Amino acid sequence: MKHGCLAFVVKSERGKKAQLRERIAQYGHEIEGFKAQEVAYTRGLAVLEKEIATLRPLFDKGLVNMQRLNSLEAEATTFEAERGEKNRISSADCWENHRNEVADSLDRSRAQNRGRK
Repeated sequence: MKHGCLAFVVKSERGKKAQLRERIAQYGHEIEGFKAQEVAYTRGLAVLEKEIATLRPLFDKGLVNMQRLNSLEAEATTFEAERGEKNRISSADCWENHRNEVADSLDRSRAQNRGRK
């Protein structure tokens, strides 16, 4: 009888470890995706900033109108805001997922403990 309980516990722990390994891999993939998004936003913002820097002297000479310069500056600001919002949402999602997983794990552990009593 004790051997059966021990085997159950060992099997249960192996399952938990496998789940944790899977979650770690998923988080790794999410992190890589976030890094790729950050690189894309950074590159896009660099392109906009370069174009703004190129147009500003032309604007000062009266060769480019203010609307064109303002449009690019507004686009750059929007780009920065979207990047910040994506980062904030991504972080919040990660924490929410982690909190839910911990709560689920705790619930399962409690249920297992009740079943053993």
